[in-house]
Formats: sequence, C-alpha cells, structure tokens
Amino acid sequence: MELDAGPRQQAYLLALLLARPGRPVSTNELVDLIWSDDAPASSLNVIHKYIGSLRHILEPGLAARKAGSHLIRRGSGYLFEVGPAVLDLVTFRDLVGRAGAELAAGRPDAALERYQSALRLWQGPAGDGLTGRPDAMAIFAGLNNEFFDACVEAAGLAVRMGRPESVLAPLHLAASMAPLHELVQASLVTTLGAAGRPAQAVSLFGAVRARLSDELGIDPGQRLQQAYLRVLNQPVTDAPAPETPATPIGRAAELAVLDRALAAATSGGSALVVVQGEPGAGKTSLLEEAAARARKAGALVVWGRCMDSDGTPAMWPWTQVVGAVLDELPTAVPGLDRLMGSLGEGGRPDSGARFRLFEQVVAFITQAAAGRPIMVVVDDLHWADPCSLELFSHLAASSPAATVILGALRDRAPKPAPALARMLAAVARRPDHRRIRLGPLGPADVAELVRRETGREPAGDDIRRLHARTAGNPFLVRELSRWPDTQAGVPSTVRDVVRDRMAGLDESTRSLVRTAALIGEQGDIGLLARAAGVDVKACLDRLEVLEGLALLGPVRTDPYSFRFRHGLVRESVAASTPLRQLTRLHLSIAEALDDGRQALGSAAERLAHHLWSAGPLGIHSSSRSAA
Repeated sequence: MELDAGPRQQAYLLALLLARPGRPVSTNELVDLIWSDDAPASSLNVIHKYIGSLRHILEPGLAARKAGSHLIRRGSGYLFEVGPAVLDLVTFRDLVGRAGAELAAGRPDAALERYQSALRLWQGPAGDGLTGRPDAMAIFAGLNNEFFDACVEAAGLAVRMGRPESVLAPLHLAASMAPLHELVQASLVTTLGAAGRPAQAVSLFGAVRARLSDELGIDPGQRLQQAYLRVLNQPVTDAPAPETPATPIGRAAELAVLDRALAAATSGGSALVVVQGEPGAGKTSLLEEAAARARKAGALVVWGRCMDSDGTPAMWPWTQVVGAVLDELPTAVPGLDRLMGSLGEGGRPDSGARFRLFEQVVAFITQAAAGRPIMVVVDDLHWADPCSLELFSHLAASSPAATVILGALRDRAPKPAPALARMLAAVARRPDHRRIRLGPLGPADVAELVRRETGREPAGDDIRRLHARTAGNPFLVRELSRWPDTQAGVPSTVRDVVRDRMAGLDESTRSLVRTAALIGEQGDIGLLARAAGVDVKACLDRLEVLEGLALLGPVRTDPYSFRFRHGLVRESVAASTPLRQLTRLHLSIAEALDDGRQALGSAAERLAHHLWSAGPLGIHSSSRSAA
C-alpha cells in the first residue's frame, strides 16, 4: 500500500528517519539537515507537528497524543522503529548479508537468489524527488552506494555461474542512477558481454567513455577498459609488471620500504606498513603497486576499503577482507558468520565478544597464510568505524606469520578522529612497524608525470607554473595536465573535490575561506579577520577547521600569516564564489586595507584592485572615502 506522506518537508523528515532505521536522530540534527542556517525560530515545533502528522498517517487509528509503534521519541530525538518486513532497506541489508554468508558457506546458487531478492527491492534512487541540504543528500547517496556495491557483487557471481541475464535489470537501473560510476558501468559491460550482447556492451562502453571525456576530461579507468577488452576477446592481465608505466612516479624510496615488507612475509615473517598523506598524494596508487608486486611474487592479496557513508555497515572493510580470505580456505571456522552478522547490523558487542571475533579473524588469516604469503590491504582508514580500527590494531599486534599488513589514511581532510589516533599509537609499538608519509612531488617528477599523462615533452616554464599551482600534489598535477589550458582555469574534477570539502562548513567559515581566496595564496591573518568581520581568535578557530580539510591554515614559520595548501585550491574556492557575494567580499577586503593599518606602496595597488573588483559598490565606497 502506498501512502501520501504529506507536505514536502514532512515527507523529507520521514525519509531522513527511514534512512537511519532503528537509530535515534536528534532534533537539532534534523533541524540542520532540513533547514541548516535558515531554520525558523519555530523549527522545533514544526518538527514535533510533522512527527504527530506522520504517526497518524502510518497508523490511522492511533489515539491523539499517542506515540504509536513506528515513530518513537528517544531522548532529544526520534527514531523509526523497525519491525519484521516493515522497511525495504532493512530487508535489503539482511538479504545482502545472507548472500555473503551463503557464498562463504560454498552455496553460490543460494547466494545469487538472495542477491536477486535484495536487488528487486530497489525502484530508483534513495530520496528520489526530494531536495535538501548537502549533508542530507549525502545520506541518501550512501544508501545508493550500498545498492551499487550489491549490484557489482551479484553481477560478478552471476557471470561466474553462467547466469548473467538474472542481474541485468538491476544493473541497468544502477547504471542509469550513476552514469559515471565506473565500477557499475564495467559490471554492466561485462554482464552484457557474458549474456551474448556484445554489441550493446561495446556501445555502452563508447557512451560512458564519451561522457567521462566530455564531463570530467578523463579516460576510462582500468576496470572499465578491462571489461571492454574482455568483450572483444582480447587478453587482459590483472597484475602489471613493476616496470609498466603504472608504477607511481617519484616514490622509489617508498616502494623500497614496501618491497622489504613483502620480502619479510615471503620468508615466513611479518610486516606492518602504514601510508599517510594529504588527499591526492597517491596513497592508493602506491598500495595498488605494492599489491601488484605481491601477486607477482605469489602472495594472496585481500583488500578492505573503508567508505565515507552513514549507510556503511560496521566492520565493512573486514567483511571484505574475511570474505576474500574465506575463498582461499577449505573449511570455515564455526561461529564467525554469527559474530560478523551482529557487527554488520551496527551493534557493538561487549569486549569479550569483540576479542573472540578478532581472534577468529586472526585465525582465518593465519590459516590462509600457511599455504601462501598474504598481504592484507586496508585503504582509507580515516573513514573506518571504531570496531574496524580496533581489529586493525589487534591483527597488527598478533603479527601472523607470512603476512604483511598495509594501511592507508589521510593525515588531514578529515582531521584524524580519536579512535584513529589510538589505533596509530597502538600499531606504532610494533617493532617492525614502518610509517610512510607521502610528500609532494618535485619539479622533475611533476615533469615526468605530465609526460606520462599527455605523451608530450613539457616546457620548463610550464612545469614551474604547474608545480607552483599544485605544490606537487599528484592528483592536482594529473588533473591540471589534462586541462586544455594549464595556465588558466580550474578542471571540473578539482572544483568538485574542493566543493565537497567545503560542503559541511557553516556559512561564516565558508565566507572566511572565500575572503582568504580573494586576498591571495598567502596573506595577513589580521587583514583576513577584519575583512571577514570577526575577531582574530574566531579567525584562528576557523583556520583550524580549514586546515583540517587541507584547504588553508596558518603558516608555521610566520604566526601572523595564513596560506593555501595549493594555489589551485585557492583558485577553485575563488571560482566557486557566487558573483553577488564576490563583489561584497572584495569591498570588505578593500575596507580592511583602507582602515589605516596597512602600509602604503603595494597595499595601495591592492586596494585599487579590490575596489575595482567590487564594481559599483567599490565606486560608492571610494567616493565616500574621498569625501
């Protein structure tokens, strides 16, 4: 039965609670998700009114002022109480979990049936037709990612079993929801080919390739290209040789550390390496190269990838790792499915149950490593849940023989959480622990990366400008080298990354970073505070937030100055500033320069620039000052 949830905001509130079934959401968070900084004074009363209306829609016979059995008050918030077969999302997650258990138990037919039942529950994007704040829409995007992951897993299983037609319908839906999701598109290309539809597969690849080029200025990734080549019956090698062009540039010393760790595992020992760096430094590329070398040496490589999504199940990276290891074991250790299931539902068992689970995971990996060396790779640890981080520490402390453990995390954006800091401190106590911090590329390495990306020999002046704008960040170098004009403009991919980092900022901090972008790549903190209309302490507090997002921060050698981490980031912030706000910010900077605290000379030129950029507002201000 389909129910009308009422007015748009009321339906939106219900969707937010449904997206987090069984989890209380505070009224303050609901206000932020619905209105953000535009909340009316009566926002709490509005939420209570919506809840009352929704209760009667869900349970028409409910007496007045009764809570009912679905929308329950918890503390200062509300939750949607989930009973059996009440919510498709809960049923979907249960079916996907059961599919994984069936697969681990060696019952692929039953696993595929579970996947099919789960995928049939999806009719379109989560939150379809609703519009909201970026934080809220990210919740729905996380739910969509769960669907995409299940589609990819089901497609791989269906193709291996010779039943590709059974998953084509949900794969087509996923591909229409995420036209630039390369893993989903690669799965659909592969499945169409396996279903005897090579023409459709080739046509789809061409359409996706054209869209990637037009909208992002990039070529298809390796997975999508491999899917295409398989359809064409061309040989594909999964593990490139170390000397292929995919080897990370400028990381010879770091690869040497990883090679020594692999050598320790292949000789029966153990090793632990943690790779840190800013976003775009090349952490994942380094791990992929290490994994390729490990596979060539005969080691089993298993990956766990953490995700930035509220919908990600607890222990998700270890669910992936254990699933991959289980495929290599002749028999399963009893009891693991039950314990993993309890964590996958989002609970947090007592310390004794956690310890038993962790020991069973160690036993799995030890058993697998007895037959061949094993490399466990956990990427994006900065997004891992606390239980996953505890298991990483436990496995590191156990030091299984013939095992190398690799982890990667950002050292900023987001700022490391306490659970992550505890994990890093714990693994640092292991004697064979090695920490790799990926720094920026030098000009020579930037030139080599440009040669690889463009196939052209770059001019010396171009490299100097490129290095200055990107500060040697490999991601920024790669994206800018593909841009038609490397001396002007900002690639859309870079703008998207910067916009995503700014999405969670409050309006005052967002205004401050935009003001800083107009002042310049480096500037005076006092000037920034005056232009932003805040005191210096408040300005420093906001700079700390922005430093954690790898946007800008104080200059360590000059406590009176701020500096953007990359010139290209500053340009992205300035380019994303709305035109109407741009003129007002230029005027604020001009007035701050003109308040008598800045020296003459170059400051006069800067004042003239900002007054001119303020347009008519600047003309009015300069006339008033002259009078």
